[in-house]
Amino acid sequence: RAMVDGVRTCAGRRSDSRLTAQIERQSCGGSCRQRFGVNLMQLRGTHVAPLVLLLTLISPLLFLPNFASADRGFLFISSPMQKSVQYARLLSAVELARGDRMVMGSLVVGEDVETPMGLAVDGFRKILYVADPGKGAVLAMDIIADSWGAGNLVYNGARTVIRNVQAQWVATDGVGNIFLTDAQTNKIWFLPVSAAGADQDDDSWSPATSSTPVELYAADAQAPIGNPQGIAVYGSRILWANGEGGGGSAAIVSTWKVPSTLAAPNFTDVANGSAYGVCVSSARIFYTDAETNIKSMREPGGEISVVTEGLSQPRGCAYDGDGTVFVADADDGRVYSFAGGGQEGGPRPAWPVVQIPGAFGVAVLKSGTVQIGSLAVVSLLVTMLLALLHA
Repeated sequence: RAMVDGVRTCAGRRSDSRLTAQIERQSCGGSCRQRFGVNLMQLRGTHVAPLVLLLTLISPLLFLPNFASADRGFLFISSPMQKSVQYARLLSAVELARGDRMVMGSLVVGEDVETPMGLAVDGFRKILYVADPGKGAVLAMDIIADSWGAGNLVYNGARTVIRNVQAQWVATDGVGNIFLTDAQTNKIWFLPVSAAGADQDDDSWSPATSSTPVELYAADAQAPIGNPQGIAVYGSRILWANGEGGGGSAAIVSTWKVPSTLAAPNFTDVANGSAYGVCVSSARIFYTDAETNIKSMREPGGEISVVTEGLSQPRGCAYDGDGTVFVADADDGRVYSFAGGGQEGGPRPAWPVVQIPGAFGVAVLKSGTVQIGSLAVVSLLVTMLLALLHA
């Protein structure tokens, strides 16, 4: 008898299921198929699970064109003339192919800066360093992108990293150490990354031991320094430029970024004359001379070639890590770009990319953080929506 009751119960359930399905078909009528082009009753069940998986995988690709705009990163430009630091989102290959132009945005204007000159980026910590001799300081600004990768930056103030220096140029290495040139004292200074702690009371740099940077090299200690200008770091070495009136020092000097305690410093005269900006690509060293030229060499002391000539007053330069060098022309009020990723050193055209009166220092942040996070959010939302449909 128990077996008979079980069979009757199972049959009753099958009957209820058929009745429910019949009611749903009657209530939907033919509108489900007409409205959506598919039978929703069939879609619920066997066909939804593969569809959820497929759309979950391809949903980031569907939204990629909307977020790829921020993938390239940002170009930063200083202008002592305008007392400002501005930025432009770097263009993707697709945008360059269709002839898009960079759009400028203001990061900081006025009160927080006085004569912003040299720029440097700590890409790992997303910090922009600004050498401001007018304030007698090196400033730090957090690089904060908007939430959805629209190519805009959010300014949250500037903090003082180093005080009482007349630094016009600044550089960072791969781990975040800071290097700067001081033309007033003819010295090269260094602040270790271990000093990267902000004092909440006065918003100044507060390392554990001392807030004063370390003196690396000085003219009065027989270092070939005379009116030092641009500075760059590559590997275990640094390069600095000596400007006009440098007292016979070489235009570009190379040495170890950490002086040896066992032997006398070894300096290499990279180029003669005088120079201002200096930057390093994956294959060559570039620098702007005191005239109108951009020059390069493959290695310190190697053959020098003229890359571009005819600029008005070239100053800072920066490599974007992807084959392009940017250089600021202070007199022309423009930033130019040219190919700089290869090993060849011959002449090549330079194209204006942005216009800013008194353009002086340039720096580049390569970043893929913003759009990756946005794509993840979109993909998650699409997945949740499809999961609800499947439920």
